[in-house]
Amino acid sequence: RAKTSLEDARNEISSSDSGSITELNKRLEEANDALEAGNASLAIGLSDGVTRTIRRESAAKTSVQRALRQRKSIEGGIPVGEGGSEWRERLDEIASFADSGNWVEADDSMQALTSELENHSSRIREAREMLDFLGDDWTKLRNRLDSSGIPPESEGRVGTERSLTDSEKALSEGRVDSCLKSLAKADSYMEALRRLV
Repeated sequence: RAKTSLEDARNEISSSDSGSITELNKRLEEANDALEAGNASLAIGLSDGVTRTIRRESAAKTSVQRALRQRKSIEGGIPVGEGGSEWRERLDEIASFADSGNWVEADDSMQALTSELENHSSRIREAREMLDFLGDDWTKLRNRLDSSGIPPESEGRVGTERSLTDSEKALSEGRVDSCLKSLAKADSYMEALRRLV
C-alpha cells in the first residue's frame, strides 16, 4: 500500500504544473525515506498528502480559470459606483493570484467573492420589492392627499418624496443598508400622512 501511494504521488507530480513542485518533491523524498526506514504509515501519509495537494491545486486551477472566463458576468453582479470598488479590487486580486499560480488562494477568494455577491444580489432583490411596494403605496396615498387638500409642499410629502428618491439612488448604487434606512424614513412619513386622510 505504501509503495502504491508513493507511486501515485510520483505520477501526480510528473503530470503537474504546480508552482510548489520543489516542496512536493521534498515531501515525496521524505515519504521514500520513511518507507525505506520501515515506517509505512508515515510514507502513506506523506504520499497521500502530496497527491491531495496536487489534486486540490488542479481542481482550484480549473475552477478559477472557468470563473475568470465568466468575469464579465461576475462584474455584472458588482454594484456600480463606489459601493462596488472593493469587490472589483478583490476580483483583480484573484486574477493576480491566478497569474502567479496561487490557484488554491485564488479559488478560495473567488468562492468567497461569488458567495458574497449572491447574498448581496438577494438583498438587492428584497430591497427592490420593498421599494416598489412603498412606491405603489405612495402613489395611492398621494392621490388621497391631493383629494384631501394636503399640498405637495407639506413637510410629510416632501420628506416622503425625498426618502423614496434617496432609496432609489442608494439601491442603484448597491448600497442596500442606505436604501433600507431611507425606506424606513419614507414609511414613517407616509404613516403620519395616512392619519391626515
